[in-house]
Amino acid sequence: MQNTFSFTGTFSRPKEDAKRPYYHEFTKNNRRMRSINFGVKPDKNNIGFVEMFGLEQDVIKTRDKDNNPIEIDWADRFDPNVLANVSIKRVIDLGIGDRQEFLSEFDAIEYLKDHLNEDLPPLLYSGRLNKQFYQGKVFDKFQLQSVYPIPENNKGLKLRTNIELAYNKDCIDMSEWKEKKVLYIDGYTPTYIDKDNGTKFIPQRLVFNASKIDQDNPVHMKQLKFRMQFISPVGKKMVRLAWETILVNGAETVEFDESMLTTAQKGSIECGLKTLEDYRPRGQIFGQRVSEYRMICPHLEKEFAEGIVDTDQNFDDWESENVYIPPKEETLADVMEETPKKEEEKSPLDEFDAEDIFS
Repeated sequence: MQNTFSFTGTFSRPKEDAKRPYYHEFTKNNRRMRSINFGVKPDKNNIGFVEMFGLEQDVIKTRDKDNNPIEIDWADRFDPNVLANVSIKRVIDLGIGDRQEFLSEFDAIEYLKDHLNEDLPPLLYSGRLNKQFYQGKVFDKFQLQSVYPIPENNKGLKLRTNIELAYNKDCIDMSEWKEKKVLYIDGYTPTYIDKDNGTKFIPQRLVFNASKIDQDNPVHMKQLKFRMQFISPVGKKMVRLAWETILVNGAETVEFDESMLTTAQKGSIECGLKTLEDYRPRGQIFGQRVSEYRMICPHLEKEFAEGIVDTDQNFDDWESENVYIPPKEETLADVMEETPKKEEEKSPLDEFDAEDIFS
């Protein structure tokens, strides 16, 4: 399965001195190239960065509506009759104001540069989630394919992703489950490496955060039980399953309590001179910055419609066939950037929205 993303939020232009500029045009090997990079903010403290890269070509290699490979001359890329014959999956669809379709990222980038701005309402930005190796580490690359108005049935502004994960019981870390209701799955996700290696699996951490669960609420407990049936029974054999997740990439709000007070402030409350509310700061309170993918629900479609897909292989056999082995001068630890575990604060929850409870 191709990992994908679907970000809903407001456009955020990078700062002028950012390492990766908003728009960049350059020439390499006598070909003009363009790139664009910007943020999507579901709220003021969370952001996901999307990008697009394109270059001038002699021929565009794509597929028709019957999924047959076709080649289109560069000069014919704007011909409506040519565009009408191309598979919808191969078209870049931009719905900013008037809808525009492109066969080339090179042209789509110029359109985005001229039409994106901070005055636009929140939009839906979607595309492919890939991994890129750079200087011994792995980075997530959110490669934009389409921009749309947000559907009416959308459940709030979020950084949503669909990620295929391969894992077994040894990949699941339950050490914080009893105390914090948080577990970690250090599994593997498929990504395209290069022409020689094709698609291979590389390390990927997902986080299941049930700290907001109200154990006296039957709806919450039913949702928890449903999700755990795809985690707890997993044995030594490797399994595969796609998960709908929320990317949390920023500082989270935390509930104000006495643990945030100084010794003197606590003393004033103990002797009745003050109350906790007297020390409550104005506005929201934010904790430490976090960047992690939180599991919301299994993505039960296509080959995963029935849930878990068994590989019938133990880890060693599966790893030797499927996991990308970095060059000898690198180790797997060098390639995979460690994601530190984050302590979570419990907070009361009044609504039953699954994305709110588990994200």
